[in-house]
Amino acid sequence: MLALLAGAVQLNLLTAKAVVSMAEDFELTDAEEQTNRKEGAPRLIVLITVSGLETNLLELTLEESGQIELLKSALLYPQVRHPLISADAAVSAAILHTGVLGLENGVTARRPLHKLKNGTLDRSLSVFSSGKYSGIGTSERLAPETLLSSTISDAVKRASGGLGLVYSVATRPEEAIIGGGADADGVFWTDETRGERASSNYYPAKLPWYISKLSAPRVKLSKGISWTPCHHSDFFEKYGKWTFRHEEIPFSHTLTRTESYLNTPLANEEVTETALSLIENGGLGTDGNTDVLVLTYRLAVPEELSPAIPSPEIIDGYYRLEEEIRRLRKQLPKETVLIISGDGMAPAEVRADAENRTFHPDKCKALTNMYLDTRYGVKGLVKEITEEGQLYLDEERLKASKLDSEEVSRLVSDFLQEFAGVAYAFPEWELRRNLLTNDGNAKLLTAIHSVPAKDRGNVIFGLQADFAFGNGSEGSSTHPATHFASITSPLLILGPGITPGRIETPLDLRNVSKVICETLRIRPPSR
Repeated sequence: MLALLAGAVQLNLLTAKAVVSMAEDFELTDAEEQTNRKEGAPRLIVLITVSGLETNLLELTLEESGQIELLKSALLYPQVRHPLISADAAVSAAILHTGVLGLENGVTARRPLHKLKNGTLDRSLSVFSSGKYSGIGTSERLAPETLLSSTISDAVKRASGGLGLVYSVATRPEEAIIGGGADADGVFWTDETRGERASSNYYPAKLPWYISKLSAPRVKLSKGISWTPCHHSDFFEKYGKWTFRHEEIPFSHTLTRTESYLNTPLANEEVTETALSLIENGGLGTDGNTDVLVLTYRLAVPEELSPAIPSPEIIDGYYRLEEEIRRLRKQLPKETVLIISGDGMAPAEVRADAENRTFHPDKCKALTNMYLDTRYGVKGLVKEITEEGQLYLDEERLKASKLDSEEVSRLVSDFLQEFAGVAYAFPEWELRRNLLTNDGNAKLLTAIHSVPAKDRGNVIFGLQADFAFGNGSEGSSTHPATHFASITSPLLILGPGITPGRIETPLDLRNVSKVICETLRIRPPSR
């Protein structure tokens, strides 16, 4: 308890120092919202979110590459923790930027389940799918209409009286839209199908000429892109004895598909190139208003490689990430506040005995139906079990058989927890009764915020970290669906007026936006 109190005091003192040293006019109050950047306020805020960033690997590679200055000059929170057990990167980005969970910010999945009127389930559309706006460089029609909460970018935009520019760049549209918030001037990503830079006509900037003229990934991929280690082999030799199999060093891959390319650290170059073009041509940091540039990088590996974690490819991603940040920093104005944060989640390691640790929904459905048939004498009560951990009962059969839905849901929930790999299972009605309580229960939070209430199954369940959902029936060759597990990520804030320090007190991902905004002396997006 004393250690926690000491950590809290240290957090408050260091944050207070950073806050005091920021501009006195970058205010928190409604009545005095800022309309011009005053002397001392940041000219530009660059917020970099790195999906899959782990604190220990970042510190290891920074030290090895001689870039430890990045850590020493920052206000560092090394223990950012995710409030959920599992969540995809879009969900994690939404939590980080809004400070609230899925039911409040509107993002429960990258492509959420929707229960259609005919009872079938659809997961084909992005969470930001829109019928009102057209895509540019993409066939997808996307806009932040379903983003229910304001973001860090919205908070800065509001503090500047709406005069500051906000741009967001990512390899995938959902992270780009989340980073930009509702009032961004421009949001840019790479279309997975066309291999071109893309945007939406929702945004005033559309797709500027200076971004359109950048070389599209599809041009590079037409001849194949070679992926080999960018760093010298000393690191791999030094750490490979206990981390990697010898035959994996050095690795070599040829990339020809946009989807595979975007799932590698090489694609982070696309984000940096777009960012540098915005800095040079987009007017960022050139006037009296505080502007925002939000960038989302990834430390990812294509599913077909599925290497052990940390693999040489992942370590290579850290070195490439450092290089992208180094390129960016050279072009930033002096009055820039740079913020780097992980999202607290990463793909779970695929074990050597992956088939024995794959949960097959079809097999589970058959066994559960057999169990219920034995109990009630009614066949086919379970209608569908999804890879999202949703079990749907056949409501018509329940009514026809005069069975109580809550009772059956409870029995099914208890039965599911007997399956190998199932970490938790809750009846949906029980979740609704717990909706406003148990804020620290990660299992309940994960289940409640996994699917919008109207689309939830009768039973919601999740898997242990070393298990994955199978995409097909048992014994099929289909690769298991990616399963995410929580990791410890860092938050770094550095720039003029920021007092370096290290805050060891764990920081919930939901509070990252609050820490950032309080350091900038503006109101957080949610309180």
